[in-house]
Amino acid sequence: MNSENEKKKKQSLRNNEYYDMQGIYDNLYKQSKENKEFKHLIEIISCKQNILLAYRNIKTNNGKDTPGVDTITMKHFDEMS
Repeated sequence: MNSENEKKKKQSLRNNEYYDMQGIYDNLYKQSKENKEFKHLIEIISCKQNILLAYRNIKTNNGKDTPGVDTITMKHFDEMS
């Protein structure tokens, strides 16, 4: 089981790097350790790379077929461009 967790962590890191988000995440973590107060995080949250990364992570999730509170599943987003 530990091996499976290691594989998931490595895949997550590769995904973060593929979408150029790892550096941003590392920088936010470093600043949080320095007790920096964050403002304007919505710009990072809503950037195209972060949205694509979130989609990639969620579509491989076991719960991808479970409807959200809006009754939409990931299949709905698969059909979008």
